[in-house]
Amino acid sequence: MMTGYVPAVVHAARGNSSQAKRAFGRSTNAAVNFAIALGVGTAVVATAGTLAPVAALIGGTALGGATGALAGNVAQVAVEKTTFTDKDKEIVGQEASDKTFAQWAGDVLLGSIAGAAGGAVHGKAAALAQRAASGVMSGAHAIALTPGQQALQSLASPTVGDAIVKQVHLV
Repeated sequence: MMTGYVPAVVHAARGNSSQAKRAFGRSTNAAVNFAIALGVGTAVVATAGTLAPVAALIGGTALGGATGALAGNVAQVAVEKTTFTDKDKEIVGQEASDKTFAQWAGDVLLGSIAGAAGGAVHGKAAALAQRAASGVMSGAHAIALTPGQQALQSLASPTVGDAIVKQVHLV
């Protein structure tokens, strides 16, 4: 996500200001998209996770993905509207500003689908890690958790506080 700003710097250093602005706009879109998706998804899971953990995880990440896609595009439009000159528009166009309503709706739909898929995969992995961790903690299985399994197990918790407590118990 943040590595996308590197091409903007390289283009700027080489005098390609239009390409630098385009790369900056796309990277800003990705950064805002990620931050909003993570924040919204986390907020939904934190507030509704104890009532319906799987539904909250999938619904929260779907809502986060959709909201992130929308906010990312809005951020890219802001970059295009505030930094692009007429020459820039001729050379690279205005990717987000020129989108149709159907393209915006498609971005939001894809963000929602990707978020829901990510939530479902995370939920399955967290459930598997939880099962493995409970086997280790109860002595039912003589297996050791890898650091990756420990991380997945801690993420299975509906709250950050529970994750920290569980992680401390595993050490």
